[in-house]
Amino acid sequence: MMINKISLNNFDLSIIYEDEMDYYTDVQIVLSTDRMKEIIYDDNILHLKNIVMSSKTRIFNISDMIEEDKLGIYLNDFYFNQYQETNIYDLKYDEMGEWVGMKYCIDVGEENAAWLYRFHDQIYLKITPVFHIPVKNANMKYQMFRKQYRDVFKTTVSREDLYTIEKKILEMYQQL
Repeated sequence: MMINKISLNNFDLSIIYEDEMDYYTDVQIVLSTDRMKEIIYDDNILHLKNIVMSSKTRIFNISDMIEEDKLGIYLNDFYFNQYQETNIYDLKYDEMGEWVGMKYCIDVGEENAAWLYRFHDQIYLKITPVFHIPVKNANMKYQMFRKQYRDVFKTTVSREDLYTIEKKILEMYQQL
């Protein structure tokens, strides 16, 4: 097992992977600070490379239609609406029927979602929890989740930080 560590201003990213890799080898990215440690990515290297490549050209400004501090809860509302096959939570949709906030989300995993966006002339990296819809009492459990909801992590990142992360991931990918 190999670990590439990237130390940035107020957090570290550890990229964990196997010695022998191909395009479909799973890679984990662990974000850590003095107070927390969270797996923010757990999928194959090809998917990670594709996220990096698309993120290079798509750091969008937050739309006036969305409250920036509610991105994570809105994502969960979107998924819960799909599960319920309704629009219980009044979200804004684009002409393709997609929730307008999805363009700020760079990846959704089993435990959390990662966001990269521009807000008030700053670039933000945000990690938010993802609700797992249970078989029983889904409405009640989702209301509890909404009431207790908290973002996992949020920080500003510089273009240089993003370039450092991008460079490290693309170097790993090019070694395949």
